[in-house]
Amino acid sequence: MLRGHEGVRDVFVLPNTMFPQTGAGLVAYVVPEVAPDDHRRAVRHGYTAIADKITADSRGRESGTDCDERNSHLVAKSVLELACGSGRERLARAIGAEHYFGLDLSFVALSDVGAAARRGGLGHVELTLGDTIDAELFEGDDFELVVCDSPVHRFPDAEYLRRALTAALAATGPGGRVHFGGIRDLPLVRAMHAASVVSGAPDDVAGSILEERWRRQLSEQDELLVDARWFRDFPGAAHVEVRPRPADSRESAAPFSFDVVAWRDGTRRTVEVPTWLHWSVDARDRAAAMLADRVEALGLRRVPRAGVAGAVKIARVLESRTGTPAGELRMLAAEVDAAAVRPEHLAALGARYGYDCRFSRAGGWPDGELDVAFVRRSDDQAPGSAPLPRFPFGELGDRAPANDPVHHSLLAEARAWLVPELRRHAAKALPAHQRPLVHHVVAELPRTEHGAVDLAMLPAPDETPGLGLLDRTAI
Repeated sequence: MLRGHEGVRDVFVLPNTMFPQTGAGLVAYVVPEVAPDDHRRAVRHGYTAIADKITADSRGRESGTDCDERNSHLVAKSVLELACGSGRERLARAIGAEHYFGLDLSFVALSDVGAAARRGGLGHVELTLGDTIDAELFEGDDFELVVCDSPVHRFPDAEYLRRALTAALAATGPGGRVHFGGIRDLPLVRAMHAASVVSGAPDDVAGSILEERWRRQLSEQDELLVDARWFRDFPGAAHVEVRPRPADSRESAAPFSFDVVAWRDGTRRTVEVPTWLHWSVDARDRAAAMLADRVEALGLRRVPRAGVAGAVKIARVLESRTGTPAGELRMLAAEVDAAAVRPEHLAALGARYGYDCRFSRAGGWPDGELDVAFVRRSDDQAPGSAPLPRFPFGELGDRAPANDPVHHSLLAEARAWLVPELRRHAAKALPAHQRPLVHHVVAELPRTEHGAVDLAMLPAPDETPGLGLLDRTAI
């Protein structure tokens, strides 16, 4: 009966014996009808609304006058910036450049950037309306830097990211580089949402409520998430770095994001790291002793990162359904973070002995750990001028390299309109004991090799029925 409702492709209903904590008698797993191509267009054009909002929020603030320390390594003589109107440090790359070309999908944002360029006297700035993949039009233009520093998580899928990054590499010249920033880290999505639901909650909020919010956020996740290991051996790139974003950034998702920097050719000097120490309680002291002996390069693997390790702990507690309240979760996270490592402390250790210190997420470690490399500078070299270390990428194996935000968007829409419709539909045609109390929307029903629904692979329902889901009668 439910399968015959408009917008439903498939339904599987079963007595709820697998997840008794939901309290439901019947659970319906609903597969909605999908139109992925239409939603890919909607996801992309939805970016214009985001860019327009950023523009409206930042009006009255002069753009193009500041270039903070995080952007200092992005200075170049010729720059192609993709989605140039979406970042909060717009035109920062135009300062010091001799040629700057910017593209943006939003006419409103692009107009605002142009006005800021005129106010700042940046006559070398050229702007045009275009999508990120329109970098393909600049193949062979030999830009020193191609940068996309904001909307990667709004891309519709990993294929779009691959196409954009490939086009950006083709637009660079000898020694040029590509910077794609703010890519959400797929292995850390559970920790990212755990930190989100706990951060603003009062101390006495029950763990069951936090867990429900956390699971709902995960189920409605509609941003592109990428595993850093996907960039291993990226076609057209001679060298790729995966740099974690600083945890003290103004962006709340920064600790769970990374930047990708890729060089098209081998003109940028690199060095192999001969010795890698796996992190342990005495690894820092061992590293300090080796740096004091002036080794050429030294690496540390799987270094736990403060600000991320605590969020990973929260996610694990929420998943275990212990009911731990928000205040206790924050205390647990603080204890874990206190035992982890602050990257700036390792950077200071390297600077003390004359080493550049680089951090990487190329290993793709599931708990957010970093790989760290120290590369010795010669006495006449300034900080940051040592060769780039080559970090080992982890193996993806059979893991998915990215999520599918289009499907997530479709499922979120189905929860919003299809589930209430199904409840009303069932109320008209079925007696109360035959109506599912929980409707769980899924992209596909898991199947066994014989075509039957695989009960063991069905996900736990993400809603707990309450009075609002039952029939209402007058009091």
